[in-house]
Amino acid sequence: MKLLVVEDERMLCDTIAKSLHHAGYEVDCCYDGAEALERLLIEQYDLIVLDLHLPWTAWRFWSGCAKRMRKQRC
Repeated sequence: MKLLVVEDERMLCDTIAKSLHHAGYEVDCCYDGAEALERLLIEQYDLIVLDLHLPWTAWRFWSGCAKRMRKQRC
């Protein structure tokens, strides 16, 4: 299972990713929402672990992006 962790606190992001990796997941880290959106355009993930308090990110925005991207890939 491939996961994307989006967290602006680098140490926390890396810690989460490391723990998930040790649990057997393939994990990528992004440190801001813009970087995550770029990554989502080129990679496919099974799950996104998202910091809902990113400086410019709203959960409704991400929810809408995820739904649109899923429809395009189906």
